Amino acid sequence: MEYISGTPKIFYPGVYENTLAVSAVGREGASMVFASSYSNYGSWIDISAPDTAIMSTIPGGYGGKTGTSMACSIVSGAVALLFSMDQTISFDDVKTLLSDSATDFGEAGYDEKYGHGVINVKALIDNYLVDKELPMPTAAVPDGSVVGAGYYELKELS
Repeated sequence: MEYISGTPKIFYPGVYENTLAVSAVGREGASMVFASSYSNYGSWIDISAPDTAIMSTIPGGYGGKTGTSMACSIVSGAVALLFSMDQTISFDDVKTLLSDSATDFGEAGYDEKYGHGVINVKALIDNYLVDKELPMPTAAVPDGSVVGAGYYELKELS
């Protein structure tokens, strides 16, 4: 069951041209649904991300928090991964990579609740790394390491 009790009201800085607007998704059983009263929606949303029980700093330590601020931190972390691999990547390329790699939810294609879909970090990095050679680490790599010969490879850890 999908519910919407958020608002389509435009909020800044999310609608600025050079920002990413993130809506929030939560879990309902085994599926993701648009988050309830605290997530905005509208034609300005770019992507959505999980927002429920995300570990964050709180007075006195750490705790699970919920809300679009938590969803935004997931997207920010994914974008930081891209920048760690390529400091020259453009904002337009970041937006394209995010939208092309997102997992579609809601209406097929772009919609005002999920944007281009829910962020998929593995697909984002895979899409960026197609045909790219990564530099070898400068430190000694122990035998049996998951670090490959300069190409990105996903290996299962045992």
